[in-house]
Amino acid sequence: MKIIDNIINKKEQEELKFILLSRHFPWFYLNDISYKDGKQQRPGFSHYFIKDEKINSDWNTITNNIINNSCKITKVNCNKIIESRAFLQLPLHSNITKNNLVDTPHIDRETKHTVILYYVTTAVGDTIIYTDKGEKKITPKQGRVVVFDGSLKHTATQPTEDVRCVINININ
Repeated sequence: MKIIDNIINKKEQEELKFILLSRHFPWFYLNDISYKDGKQQRPGFSHYFIKDEKINSDWNTITNNIINNSCKITKVNCNKIIESRAFLQLPLHSNITKNNLVDTPHIDRETKHTVILYYVTTAVGDTIIYTDKGEKKITPKQGRVVVFDGSLKHTATQPTEDVRCVINININ
């Protein structure tokens, strides 16, 4: 697992945040952002740039520098992008979270892959990655990326202030 701050320069960070949080970016509603078969029913929004190794969005190139820089620094082969998607979470009322802010732990896919998780916004709502040594908590900070083995279960903590916006990329 590798955590890298400022994976893209500040100007690119701000441009990306402006695009994703603008009124014109197409977000798609999810019943439960935490997991496709989750029982928590925590609503949020997603946008697939690449899905099943195919371009799914005209916006797909906005993640190129994140992917290229992450792969170069970590020396991970990024020739095959399986999925690239953004998630947007809003603070939820305690009636929904039932005072449990940790979403359903999951892996993104069953096949071998590497996860590149980029934080578009600084937020109160950690990512938790479960390793054989215990839990590793990563605080969302704009421009930060965490690169880790996709076989590790991970999850988000619901934001309690502002929005939590991330880009999740699965590569093989």
